[in-house]
Amino acid sequence: MSQYSRLGQLLFEARKRSGLTQQQVADRLQLKSGQSISDIERREDIRIPIKTLRRLIELYQLEAGPTFDLYLENEKIRLEKKLLKQFQKG
Repeated sequence: MSQYSRLGQLLFEARKRSGLTQQQVADRLQLKSGQSISDIERREDIRIPIKTLRRLIELYQLEAGPTFDLYLENEKIRLEKKLLKQFQKG
């Protein structure tokens, strides 16, 4: 498990401030389980659907612009890792 990404850290802290558990957030967003929220908070290599990100921003009452900037940062890291892996395969 990697260290928290900046986006994951922001979402983790926002969830804690809201007083919600991972399962409660997953239920509100109609996700499969609290593990989905754990993955979003902890893994920088996970792809967060835009719809889910938008709903998290609304639920946690976050500023959309800065949160989306962190999302783009995560996507860049995820894509770079994916492309590097493909490149190294030859």
